[in-house]
Amino acid sequence: MRIIKQTPDLLVLRALPPLSAYWALLLVVIFVGSGGLALFGGDFLAGITCLLIAAFPGYVIWRDVHVDDVRLIRSEGLLIIHRFSFRGFDRVRHPLGDLGHAIVANRPLGTLGLAREARVVLVLDRGMDAGQHPLTRNHYRGQSSDRAAQTINNWLQANASHDGISP
Repeated sequence: MRIIKQTPDLLVLRALPPLSAYWALLLVVIFVGSGGLALFGGDFLAGITCLLIAAFPGYVIWRDVHVDDVRLIRSEGLLIIHRFSFRGFDRVRHPLGDLGHAIVANRPLGTLGLAREARVVLVLDRGMDAGQHPLTRNHYRGQSSDRAAQTINNWLQANASHDGISP
C-alpha cells in the first residue's frame, strides 16, 4: 500500500494492482489489435484466434484487478474503504472511533517459506463490525504493508489526544 496523503485530519492509502496486471492488459491490447487488423485484412481464422487469446487475460483482469483505497478522516470521524474494479465499486464505512489499530498479516511465500507476503489488517475493537478487516484481498511482497500499518498506527496515536480516540 502506498501512502497518498497524510495530514493531521486525513490519511489516504492506496493499493494498486500488481505489475502482472499491467502485463496482462498489454497482452489484451496487442491481441485485440492484432485480431482486429487480421479481421480487417480478411483473415477470419487469425482474427478470431487472436481475439480468443485476448479473452483469457481480459477475463483475469475483469475478475482479479482492483484498486483499494482507504481514507481515515478525522473531522468526520470516518474510516472509508473503497474498492474499484471492472466489476464495480464498493464502499464500506466505519466510525473512526471503532478502529483500534492496524496489524500486518503475513503468509509464507513458496514451499520453503523463506520469503513472505503481507497485507494490512485493521482491528476494529468496537461496534457491530468488531474484528479483523483486511484492507486488500491480495498479499504483497516487500515492506509496503509494514510501512502502511505503522503509518496508520502512528496517525491514530498522534491524533488520539485531540479527540479521545484510543490508539
